[in-house]
Formats: sequence, C-alpha cells, structure tokens
Amino acid sequence: MLHILVVDQGGALLDQLTALAGDAALYRFESVTVEEAYASLQQRRGDLLLVDDQAGECTGIALLHRCATELAMVVPLIYCTNSIDKEMIDAAFAAGATDVLRLKGMSADLFGRSLCYALEQVRQRLRTNSMLRTIIDLVPGMIYVKDRDGRFLLANQATAEFYGTSVSQIIGTNQAYWHRDVDEFALFQEQDRKVIDHHEHIEGMIDQLTTPDGVCHILETSKIPLSFFDGNVPAVLGISRDITENRRLQKAQTMVMAALDAAADAVVITALDGTIEYVNLAFERMTGYSAAEAIGQTPRILKSGHQDTAFYREMWKILLAGETFRAVITNRRKDGLLFEAEETITPVYDEHNHMVAFVAVERDVTEKKKAEQALRSSEERFSLAAEGSNDGLWDWDIVNDQVYVSPRVYAMVGRDETSGAIRTAADFFDLLAAADGQSGLLKRINRHLNGLTEYFSHECKISSEDGKKIRWLQARGIARRDEAGHAIRMAGSLTDITVFKQSEKELVEQSLRDPLTGLANRKMFMNHLTSAIHASDVHGDYQAAVLYIGINRMKELRTSMGDTLGDRLISKVARRIRDCTRPSDVFAYVHSGEFAMLLPKVQSQHAAEIMATRIDKAMGRPFRESAQQIKVSTSIGITMIDHSSSRVPEYVLRDAALAQSEARKRSQQYSLFDQRMHDAALQRIQLESELDDAIAGHQFQLYLQPIMDLQHEVIAGFEALIRWMHHDRGMISPAEFIPVAEETGQIIEIGKWVLRQAFQQLCKWHGMGGVRSDLYISINLSPLQLADEATLQLIYQLLEQAPFPPSHLRIEITESAILEDAEYTRSLLGKLHECGSRLYLDDFGTGYSSLSYLHSFPFDVLKVDQSFTFKIDSDPATRKITESIIQLGTHLGMKVVAEGVETEAHRNVLIGMGCHYGQGYLFSKPLPPEQAETFIDTSRLHVAGQGYADKP
Repeated sequence: MLHILVVDQGGALLDQLTALAGDAALYRFESVTVEEAYASLQQRRGDLLLVDDQAGECTGIALLHRCATELAMVVPLIYCTNSIDKEMIDAAFAAGATDVLRLKGMSADLFGRSLCYALEQVRQRLRTNSMLRTIIDLVPGMIYVKDRDGRFLLANQATAEFYGTSVSQIIGTNQAYWHRDVDEFALFQEQDRKVIDHHEHIEGMIDQLTTPDGVCHILETSKIPLSFFDGNVPAVLGISRDITENRRLQKAQTMVMAALDAAADAVVITALDGTIEYVNLAFERMTGYSAAEAIGQTPRILKSGHQDTAFYREMWKILLAGETFRAVITNRRKDGLLFEAEETITPVYDEHNHMVAFVAVERDVTEKKKAEQALRSSEERFSLAAEGSNDGLWDWDIVNDQVYVSPRVYAMVGRDETSGAIRTAADFFDLLAAADGQSGLLKRINRHLNGLTEYFSHECKISSEDGKKIRWLQARGIARRDEAGHAIRMAGSLTDITVFKQSEKELVEQSLRDPLTGLANRKMFMNHLTSAIHASDVHGDYQAAVLYIGINRMKELRTSMGDTLGDRLISKVARRIRDCTRPSDVFAYVHSGEFAMLLPKVQSQHAAEIMATRIDKAMGRPFRESAQQIKVSTSIGITMIDHSSSRVPEYVLRDAALAQSEARKRSQQYSLFDQRMHDAALQRIQLESELDDAIAGHQFQLYLQPIMDLQHEVIAGFEALIRWMHHDRGMISPAEFIPVAEETGQIIEIGKWVLRQAFQQLCKWHGMGGVRSDLYISINLSPLQLADEATLQLIYQLLEQAPFPPSHLRIEITESAILEDAEYTRSLLGKLHECGSRLYLDDFGTGYSSLSYLHSFPFDVLKVDQSFTFKIDSDPATRKITESIIQLGTHLGMKVVAEGVETEAHRNVLIGMGCHYGQGYLFSKPLPPEQAETFIDTSRLHVAGQGYADKP
C-alpha cells in the first residue's frame, strides 16, 4: 500500500483522488498542511507528495520549490491540476516537481501507472547519485567543487586522503583550514574567483601546495566554472593530479643522463653476453659510431687485431671471476683510424649479488701516452703537466722508494701538504688501500710490475674524517723498465670519478628495474636465467626452478577498473607474491599481468610446487582497491633447469609460460611443463599456417542446421555453420580451429566467406519461391568480427543488395562480444537492427547473463544454451533455470530458441515451458546445402501453412 501525502485547499483534491483511486487496498491518502508536509518529508514519512495548484496560504509551486531547495528529496513530488497549460507545466518542473498530473478525465489505471513511473524516476535518480559518488571516489586523482569563498561543496576520496582526512570532515570546510601557507591559499582563491567571475577554463596548471603535515606537493590542475540552484550559487570544479614524484624522477633521470653525457670518458653498458645496451656522447665522439649504430652490437666493432685471443681469454677470466678488468687497448674508429684506449670493465651486481651486466669506461690515451713518454725524460715537463692537469699526478722512483705527488692529489684526498706529506710508496698506496684493504691494490701493482698487465689501475673509496662524505678515485700508472725488463720507475694519475660512480649505479638500476612494480624487469631476469643455465653446465648436480605466474582475467580487470587502478592492483599483487620469496630468489615482472620467478639451487621439483602453493594461498585474501574488494587468482607454470634442460634462456621461459597457459585452461593452481605442451604449441602453429592455406584454397564448406517451430513442427530457418575439409586429415571440427582463428584474427576472412555463402543460399531460395522464400539463415559473429569495419561494411552491402527481406539474414552474438565494449556494441547493433536484420543473443545463461543487456540492447531472439536443454528432463534445478530464461525472454517480447534438442522428452518439456523454437539432432544434424534442400522437401513445411508471421 502506498502512503500518499496530499496538500490541497478545502479537501477537493483529496475527494477527487479518493474517487479516482477506487481500490482502497492500494493507496492510503493522508491530508496534511504545508508545514506538516514539510515536516513529514524531513522525517522521510510517506511514499509520495501530491500538491494542488493552490495549497493553503502558499501556492503548490512555492511548496515544491521550498522542498526541492531545502531538502534532499527522496520521494516523488507530483503537482495535480484539472487544467494544464505550458507555462504552468514549466513552472512546476522548474520548482522541483517529479511529474504533473491532469486528474480530470484520468483513469484509475493511468493514475496508478503515473505514480509508479514517478517512484521509479526518484529511485533511478538516487541510484544514479550513488553511482556518481562511487565513480568519483574511484578516480585516483582529486576531484572537488568549491564556492567563491573557498568552501568545499564536494570532494572525492582522493582529495580527502591528500589532506589526511575523510570526505565527511572536508565537506563544508574552507580550503584555508587545510593550508599552512597563507600565500598559497590566496593564490588558489584568486584563481577560483577568476574562473567563477569570468567563466574561464584553466587546463594543466602547475601549482605548489603544502599539506597540513608540512609536505610540499606539485599539482597539475584543471578548473572549470559551475553553477547550482538556478545559477544562484556559482562554484568551481577542480581536477588535480599529484605529480611530485614524477617530477622528482624526471629530474633525477635528467641529471643522471646529463652527468654521463658530460663525462669526458666513454661509457658503455653491455649485457652478460656482450651486447651493447647504452653508450654516452663521449663514446660517439671517441669512436665515430652513433648510439643507434652501436646499441645491439658488441664491442667487437672496435676490434683492431692488435690484441690476440689469449688477451681476450684472460679478460673474460678476470670478469667472470667478479674482478674489474683494466688494460690499454688499441681500438679502431669507424673511419679506420687506430687509437689507444685506457679501458676499465666492471661487473655490475643486483641486490641479490647476482652479476647482471658490465660497465666499461674508456679513455682515449693516445696523446696521454705521448705525454707520459715525455714526462719520463723531463722532470720539468712533469711539473708543468702536474700544475695544468685537473687530475692528480704522481711519480714513484722505485729504486730509491721516493714518491712525488702534485698539489692536486692532496686536495683530492683531503690532506695538508705539510702535516700529511706523501713521501714513500707506503704513504701513497696505504692511503689508496684504506677503504678495501691492501690485497686488491697490491695484487694489481704486482701484476703490472711483473709485466702481466700493460698498465696499473685501481678504484678506491676515500671517506672524509667524519665518514659522511665519500669520494671515489681512480689511480692509474705505468712502469718504466731497464734493459733487463725490471721496473725502475712508475708514474701515473689520480682521477676523481665520484659523479660517474653515482650515475653508473643509478643508470644500471633504472635499466634493470620495472618502473611500475620496482621488481627486476625481463632483461635482468634473463641475465639471472643465463647464470643459472651456466651453473648447471659447470655443476652436474645443479638444479633450479622457473615459475611463470599469470594473473587470471587481467584483461577483464583492467577493462572494469581502468588502467590506473589496474596498475595499482598489479603493484599490490607483486608485493604480496614478493613476500613469499626467499632472499636468494629472483622475482621479475616480465609482461602485462605476468611475473617470473627463479628459485636457484633447489633440491627437487617439490620445492617449486611448495612455492606455487604458497603463492596461491597468499592470493586467497581479497585486495581492497578504492572501497571495493577484488578477488585475484593466479595460474602458475613450472619448469626445471638442470643438465638436461634447454640451454637457451628464452626457451626455458617459454616452457614455463606454456605450462602456465595449461594451468589456466584447466583452472589449476599450477602445472608442470612436459614435452607434450611444446608439441601442442607446435601443432597450434602448424594449424595456424594450414588455416591460411585453407582460406586461400577454399577448403571450407557451409553447413546448415534447421531451427524448428516446436508447436507446429515446421521449419522456421537455419543456422549457418562451417566445416573444414582438410586435404590430409579430412573434416576438422570447428571446436578445434575456430578458437585458433579467433585468437589469430583469421576469423575475419573466414567470417566474410560464411556471410557471402549464406547470402548466396538465401538468394537462391528467394528465386525458387514457395516455402523457401520464407526461410532465414542466422550467422554467428565473434567480437573480432564486430570490431572489423570491413566485415560490417560487407553486411550493410549485402543487406542493401538483397532481393529478399533483410530480416532473412540474421546475426547471432554471444555475451562476450558485449563485454568487450558495451557502448560500441549497442550502437552497432542498433544500426544493424535499423537495416532490417534481426538479432540473436546466443548462449544466454552460460556467461555473465546481465539483464541490462536484454533490456537495453535491441535483441529479437534469445537462445538457450544446449547445456541447459540436455538436463531439463532429469535435473529439477536446471529445469527451473531454463523455464525462468524462457519466461524472461517472453516477457521482454523476445522469441526463444533452445539449442541441443535431442529427444522427444526435451521437445515436450520445452513446449510446456512456452519455448517457441528448437534446434538439435532430434530434428536434424547440420547438413550440406544440397541435403538441406532434401530436408525442406521431406519435412512437414509444405502442409503447415502457419507459423511464419511470428517467426523468431
């Protein structure tokens, strides 16, 4: 029973409503005054308010306006009158009326439907407001509305979190309350008033803002003017994005790149296999090769032939042992000229102490070597060079153990020339060895003095007296020998490489990290994978495991959440999986929604299975993202690395990915790779290739399956199906090749072929006349075909050229096609419907089964999936579901076709449920066109004479 509040003058409206309503069991009318109505609405008492055009001392329109402006209305306000004109209608709606009713001559049925319509309008408005509130709270950026004085009228969750409060606390407060800097607020208020007063729009404005916790933020903001309540309350809508961290990262990256490009020495970063991944400007100037020419090559492009194979063998031996390699190498420029390069190659390690790359620093010392030769012959020249060089220079008389250093050396090491004088080799080399002990330094000195290296080089770390400031220095030197080959003198330089070391570390970290998750990226993971394979070559009993972890339904999650929230979810998943790992494990983000994990030195495959179970358990807890809980599951593929596994890292990761795909298909926690998976992948590739041949070689055949009128047992039409007649394998089932064709895009050309064949068949039947001219053919379209403009143009062209009614060529789509892009699909189906084609929603009940699709999309026919039909005579639950689907379609004015009708029991149950049409082996299996002709002739179609005016 509806509780209706009535405000009128003298009771005339109440009498009229009582007479009009008739059935007292449906309505309870309560006559109230203006103030009583207002109080009732404040207390949410009453379902509707009906107001006469004269309501007491104030008019009904005045009451409507008062309620609309001062109360958050949750019931319909209906303005009642016996005479209506346009001005009065406009005034009532402007005052806030939900509807205007002319009671004179109105029937009780129309009155009831009008009240229901008004109630639905209000409920829809409340649902819409709730949806809008949820949407703005889900947006990661700040959205807010302020009045001219800076008072918050609206704010989303991101705005409240930015200020460190809640939405309820921020609404109604002035923005000045949340600002510590008065000048900042004054600037924002001036911008807001400029937008409001002059109706200006501000796009992409960069502002600085200090939050109550004292943190300074950089915001990118857009503002537009708004007005509420008939324009009486001007306001500004602001949309802001915190770009503080982005600016910091951009600045840091710019500084790193600028530092490297400003360096005088050439810098080269290579992968473990020697592939060049980065060069700086100094490298381009030194070698003549541009970065584009060098990246992807190896340092062999500079090879001059002056160093023999033994030299490079020793170099790799030193590097793979984890030591720094230093030497003077004769290289060749791009133009063919030779130059001497002083080269230092250093292994780079990640946080797990795994070697991941090499960094080489090269300095052209062609001229320097000439200068060193001159220094050995003249102390005066040595002094002049020392005074003019930015590097510190040193000279060691080995025979007399006397060391001379230039003043620049004292400045570099932070010593006073008088109190901390450097006189002997012990003074000098003890200073350089202070940070890492003498073993590394003395090893390199002795190697050079014994003639094993062409020159001496050592990097050292010097700390300030308080230990807070670190300076990196590189010492270089070369020995002069007597006729017997004994070193008698050694001279060299000391270079400050602090800036380079910092830049080198940051650059390597950036190049090997995924910016979204902070995990190792694919390149770093492949380096670790290479090391694991190498370890299995060296140690016969070595085993490691690779896990490939995929987030299930990642595409659907991104579609529903948006890219920003999707990225945030991936980061949370990454953190949760990382918590499952051991310190020695390598965890990487290798693809969109996909991770890889390397478990080194495992005893058996069981360790990998334990890790997979641990990850699955961690995913059991839902994630909370923007006021909603999201259930995330993963599927995991496992493959082992040992002496018998593939030696190619890419193949190992591929095997794990194949196992992950198998786990996802079988809805398993994890799956172990075996050779059958690889063979299946090869067979799939072969099938793709043969599909191309089938398309080009016309190996497909059109088959038709009848759709029968269940009540009259007459043919209504056919569904077009396809069969592949392979030249070697015979007929291949669509279940085998259609999924492959949809994933590869080959379904586009196959679908066009089916369209043309069905069109030709319909043209033939129309030309034959008789019962055949009444038949239709329905064609299935996949999401890819719906998104293909050429396919759609072909459909429009065929419908326009058709000699038969356009409704004879029908389109079937599944719910998955709608889920891809609902708005686009709705617009597309509307166009097809306008062209005269009838539309089928296929396999209803097996997927999302949204009632909104049935209501808002122009479907003519609902198809019940055969999985329901098979059980309707044996399973009560399935029978009830099927009956509900049939009744739903019928109530919405749609015809219903049941698939999979195989027995008389199926047909009888469906008829009892009110199902209109059936399709299945009870009537006929799919037939080639010539056999379909025979079926038409032998069926009861020619004696039915009915049923076609109401076909699906």
